[in-house]
Amino acid sequence: MDRKGFGVVFFRHLRGSFFFELYGPQLAQLSPAQLPPLDAVFVTHQDIDHCNLGVLMMLPEDIPIVVPDCHPDHMWEVDLSTLIRNVLGRRRKVIRLKHGETITIDDIRTTAFPFFGEMPSSLKPFWNCYLFETDDAAVACAADAAITDKSVDFLIKRLRRKRKPLVLCARLIHSGETSPGFRDETGTLFNFTRLWAWYMPIWDLFQPVEELGISESRFRKLSQATNLRFYLPYAMGTAPWFRIVDC
Repeated sequence: MDRKGFGVVFFRHLRGSFFFELYGPQLAQLSPAQLPPLDAVFVTHQDIDHCNLGVLMMLPEDIPIVVPDCHPDHMWEVDLSTLIRNVLGRRRKVIRLKHGETITIDDIRTTAFPFFGEMPSSLKPFWNCYLFETDDAAVACAADAAITDKSVDFLIKRLRRKRKPLVLCARLIHSGETSPGFRDETGTLFNFTRLWAWYMPIWDLFQPVEELGISESRFRKLSQATNLRFYLPYAMGTAPWFRIVDC
C-alpha cells in the first residue's frame, strides 16, 4: 500500500510492514516501477505535490486510487475522481472515501478523517487524512493538515482501548498559537493561482487559522490516551532535510 505525497510509502511485504520517507540529501526519488507491487494509492488532497497525474499515470490501471469525496457546490475543490478518469482513462479504478468511511484492502483497514488547514476557515474542504490499521499497528497520515481537537478525538476514540502502537505522520509540533488569516505566502493577502481565493468572503481575511501540524498540548493528549510510539515529521517540501532544520 502506498500513500503518495512527498514520496512517503507504507507497504507490507511477506511478514513485515514498512513505512519510510524516500527523500534524503543523497537520494533520488523512486519511481513507481522501483517499488514493490502496490495494493492501493491514497490521495489526501488536490495539491500537485500530493496528487500528481504524471506519477499516477505510471501505475497499472488495476491499482485502486482512493480520493476524497467532492460536492458540486464546493467550487474551491477539484473533483479528483472525475479528473483522474478524464485524463488517465475510464478504466482507472478510482474510489471516493468520505470522512468516517473505512475501506479494507487485504488486511489493512483505512479510515478517512477530515483534513483541516491549507484553506481559509470559512471554506470547509472534503480533503482526507487517513488512518491505516492492522491488528498489530496503526499509522495516521495527516499530510499538510492542521491536527485539531476533532482530529485528536477521532484518533483517541479509534485507538484508546486497542493499545496497538501508533505512528503519527504530520507536520511539525508547534505552540498552538493561531495565525490571523490563511496565507499561501506571508507577504500577500491573496494567491490568485489557487481556487480558494475566488470564493473566500472578505470577512475571513483575518480570522484565526490553525497552524499546520500538531500543537504541544494536543500531542501530549494523544500520547497519553493512545499507545503513540513514533512521530514522523514529514510533508515539509521537496527538500525536507533543509526545511526541517530551518524550522
